[in-house]
Amino acid sequence: MPQSRFSFPTETLHITPVTLPANTPLQAVFQQVAGDDWSLLYDSGTSTQSNSRYDIALWSPALTITTKAGTTEVRAQGDTLETIACKNEPPLDTAKRYFTAFQQSITPEAQSQQYDELPLVLGLAGFCSYDLGRDYESLPALNPDEYQCPEMALGIYNRALIHDVQEDCWYFCHTSNVAVPDFNQW
Repeated sequence: MPQSRFSFPTETLHITPVTLPANTPLQAVFQQVAGDDWSLLYDSGTSTQSNSRYDIALWSPALTITTKAGTTEVRAQGDTLETIACKNEPPLDTAKRYFTAFQQSITPEAQSQQYDELPLVLGLAGFCSYDLGRDYESLPALNPDEYQCPEMALGIYNRALIHDVQEDCWYFCHTSNVAVPDFNQW
């Protein structure tokens, strides 16, 4: 596996409790960043089931990885770091390579109950379309390439706002280089 051309700074992972008024919906807080490129909202639908009790908001990824028409592009702060032909490195391998480098650069502030219980603290998120399968196997070309969106769009996120719907608790997970916003002012 090739080495990443980008090195993440060594950072500490922080899980900061956030105080918001009771019953504040994540959507109300997320509106502040909803229009920004690469903002993601995973909404539990206010479920209290253990497998879907968390709402997760992600924004401003440290790095993005997109694949379109057989080419994967890696970008950080708007600059292209690497362009890879999918035949030379499959897109998900590229994502794994950069995500592994990110994971190796992060040290938890302290082992905490939240670190073990939250479904995501920081990480890789986005989407892979069915057409990404063309980079892994031969598929019939029955449909024209009519979409502008990439076959894969993943971000490596160093900040996440997580709402435990069941306990009505909020956590801002972030690296030490990311300031804690005043979410009550959003």
